[in-house]
Formats: sequence, C-alpha cells, structure tokens
Amino acid sequence: MAKIPEIVLEKGKKVILEPWFYNSVGGEPIKAMTIVELLYDGENLIANFECLDDRFVDLNSYRKNNTELWHQEVFEVFIASGSKPPADYIEIEINPNNAVFIAKITNPDLKGNGLKADLLSPEKSGISHNVTKGADMWKGFLKIPLAVTKLSGEEAFNVYRVNFYRTILKAEHEDTDWQSTKEDTVYACWSSTMADEPAFHRSEYFGKITLKN
Repeated sequence: MAKIPEIVLEKGKKVILEPWFYNSVGGEPIKAMTIVELLYDGENLIANFECLDDRFVDLNSYRKNNTELWHQEVFEVFIASGSKPPADYIEIEINPNNAVFIAKITNPDLKGNGLKADLLSPEKSGISHNVTKGADMWKGFLKIPLAVTKLSGEEAFNVYRVNFYRTILKAEHEDTDWQSTKEDTVYACWSSTMADEPAFHRSEYFGKITLKN
C-alpha cells in the first residue's frame, strides 16, 4: 500500500499541499501542477485551489449543478469524519464553470463496487464555492461546513479521512458533449488510490487530516 499522507491543520493557520498530485494508476507524480491551500476556521474546511497547466479549460460544457460533471474536468473533495477508511462520505465536485455535484456516497466494500449516491442540495448543504478561469488554468474555493461530513458519529470529530482529486484533459474534442476516457484524461489524486484502472472511490487510500483548535 502507498504511504497515506497525514497533515495537521491548526485553527486559523494555512497549510499548502505539495503542488503535484499523483496518478490514480501506479501512483507516479503527474506533470500538471495543482496548488491546494487548506484552512480550518473552527467550523469549516476551506480549500483554495489552483488547477494549472490546463490547455483545454474552455472545452468544459457542464453548467448545471448535480449533473454528471465527472465526465469532464473537475476538482473533487471526498471527506468523512473519523480515522478509519470510510464506507460513507461526502463527495464534492466543482468544474471550471462553477457547477457543483454534491452527494453522500455509500461504498460498502471501500473499493467502489456497489456505490450508492444520494444527492444533496447545493443550496441546503451550506457549502459555498466560486471559480474563475484564466489562460490555461482555473482556480476557486470550496468552503465545507464540517457538520455535513459527520456521518457516523462514532469517532472524534477532529480526525477526517480526505482525498482531493483532479481530472485533466490532454486531447482536444470537437464535440461539446465529450466524455473523458483513460486515453485522453489524467486522473490525479492527492493520495493515489493505486488502482489498476482509474478509480477514485478506494477509501482505504484516503489521506488523514487532524484538526486542532
């Protein structure tokens, strides 16, 4: 198993993750840079992110919330309270058009088989977000109320299993309804899921974040 990253977030102090994510298959660093700055404010986890080295940022066509954003480019956060690999967690996706997908995921075998997704209203979730696009890049933030991630109630509320993801298109498409494939897309993780095929729902590989007030 790959080494699981662990970080400590003290209230009010920012932590910047290493700027290179890892391929979900094999765990090698990817070339595109992804800068993630984390902040814990006592009630929320705030992720400021910059998705750099993106030549095709303007090709993303999804604009409605809770649609199949993962078919194109996204930045994602999977998060659950507790130190154990979670069978239940919150999945948050955001794309270059500031559309979001938010769901509670049930993952009974921790490997992505038999997944169930219960959609959450972006407006009622309390999650705030924004995105801006630039030349070959896009950036934004997700402000995630930690209360929405406490699904089991069995463990200390200051420990979380978390992973951050990014999908990056590496080939041009003429069809505006294009869908990513493993041939034309990089599937990148903060903590590589070490899969044989691109896969993000392997929760045993989620990293750990400990919060301190």
